[in-house]
Amino acid sequence: MKLNVAGTSIVIVVNALTVQTALQSPTLGGGETT
Repeated sequence: MKLNVAGTSIVIVVNALTVQTALQSPTLGGGETT
């Protein structure tokens, strides 16, 4: 269970960082995709 929870947490964090980066960077589509 520990590995499962840890893996899930990492995925959530990575996804959150990816979303923030996409929103902050117009070149990645943050300006085009609303």
